[in-house]
Amino acid sequence: MTIDRKRLVDLLDYDADTGVFVWRVRRGRIQAGARAGTIAKEGYRVIQIDWRIYRAGRLAWFYITGVWPVREIDHFDRDPANDSFRNLRDVDDVQQARNKAGWKRNPTGMRGVTVVKPSKERGTTSIRYAAHIGVGGKQKWLGQFATIDEAIAARRAAEIVEGY
Repeated sequence: MTIDRKRLVDLLDYDADTGVFVWRVRRGRIQAGARAGTIAKEGYRVIQIDWRIYRAGRLAWFYITGVWPVREIDHFDRDPANDSFRNLRDVDDVQQARNKAGWKRNPTGMRGVTVVKPSKERGTTSIRYAAHIGVGGKQKWLGQFATIDEAIAARRAAEIVEGY
């Protein structure tokens, strides 16, 4: 059984700007006023209430809106420990996957931006950068660019247009 909002508000204070929960009451060895929760191995802050563990992002959504998130709570800035309310959004699996960071083996660090190495066959002599985006299950080519900043700008503009 999940916690009700009255119980949550009785136990915890939440600062929507910082995303920090603090205990309003003493809980065993934990003093009132202490920061609630711990960081789990995935990087999310979790808080145990009445022998049940909750992710702080979901508690924050419930604390502010009064309703549990219907889908997944996504951290817009990709920092799972940043539970400020402006950083949280209730999204479906597809939207959540779109906000994941690029592959670790991608040297650009930006999803949808890759390095195009020089090739005599293609007549290129310098490194260029390519940008693409997935739309409706298909890849949409955004072009090749001389600098990584241009490729990232093209990718971000396409994300806005496609409603990412």
